[in-house]
Amino acid sequence: MRDTSLELMEWVAGYGDREMDVADARIVMMAEANPGLRVLTVDRKDFSLYRTRRGKAIRCEFPP
Repeated sequence: MRDTSLELMEWVAGYGDREMDVADARIVMMAEANPGLRVLTVDRKDFSLYRTRRGKAIRCEFPP
């Protein structure tokens, strides 16, 4: 099993130009592990761009 903190830092580094924070990285990791679920967020700017390692968009709902 991989070290979660190392995996988080890899996600953060992968979005260096977007300045992904650790909380967003963890949400992306959880979304990747649970592809049938959706992320409820008001952060449309970032979560519209985040992708899984396979390049799939994170399933999100953006409340008004």
